[in-house]
Amino acid sequence: MGMRKTRVRWLLLSVMAAITSGAIRPSLADEPGTNKWQFSTSLYAWAVAMDGDVTIRNRTVDVDASFSDVIEASDSIFAFMATADATKGRWGLFFNPAYMKVSGEKGAILGPVSASVDATTEIAIIGFGGSYRIAEWPIGPGKNRSNDNQDQTVWLDAMVGGRYTYLKGEIDLRVTAASLGLSGQRVVEKSKSWVDPFIGARVGANMSENWSVQLRGDIGGFGVGSDFTWQTVALVGYRFQMFGHDANVAAGYRALYQDFEDGSGSERFVWDMLLHGPVLGLNVRF
Repeated sequence: MGMRKTRVRWLLLSVMAAITSGAIRPSLADEPGTNKWQFSTSLYAWAVAMDGDVTIRNRTVDVDASFSDVIEASDSIFAFMATADATKGRWGLFFNPAYMKVSGEKGAILGPVSASVDATTEIAIIGFGGSYRIAEWPIGPGKNRSNDNQDQTVWLDAMVGGRYTYLKGEIDLRVTAASLGLSGQRVVEKSKSWVDPFIGARVGANMSENWSVQLRGDIGGFGVGSDFTWQTVALVGYRFQMFGHDANVAAGYRALYQDFEDGSGSERFVWDMLLHGPVLGLNVRF
């Protein structure tokens, strides 16, 4: 394996973000006009590919890795993502924590000296904010009659909120020369965090009692956190009953771009990255 491929492999361990919260509203079959609070919870998975540049201490590495490349570069992966939503009438609130830990270890032996490097990355992303149902239009055969949320409708939401991003990388280097009675260890840690405000819109259509589609887009950063960030999500959902509650299975595609820069000189850090890939999730509404 060449030096460049090795460096890229380790960079993947230190910068991989598998999930971003706040991208998907969990329920695809909304019930506007309801005056009581409704709550929903979700679990999501995102098969992420990465495309962009990372600069650390004035050293820039180009990253172009598919989801399979990311998995191959990792010895262990722990990922967690959840959503908690509350809606009342046309208003909605969302809180979406996500956490991921990726680690890998490499070793080498040169004569009496053995060395190993253990790299671990922790990533936390928390989305939060609110939404407002701007309008809803009936479509299809039932468009001229008063109906409930089971009929065919198109709806439009406005969204505003923030995304908190936290990246932490740790490299543990151990060198041992047992025959010489020598051993040593060095641990290096580095972390970055920022908050990106964003504004966006979400449009969806309940095509039937069971099927729905949704498209979301937002832009943000505005120099507060990232210089610029955008996100798009396209989903197809299927609604069904599970243990007496409304549930949705949603599948689609998600892309998140972040252009974040901090520091100068030898402390300059740049995260200019597009994360994208298919998503799959399950939501239950109470």
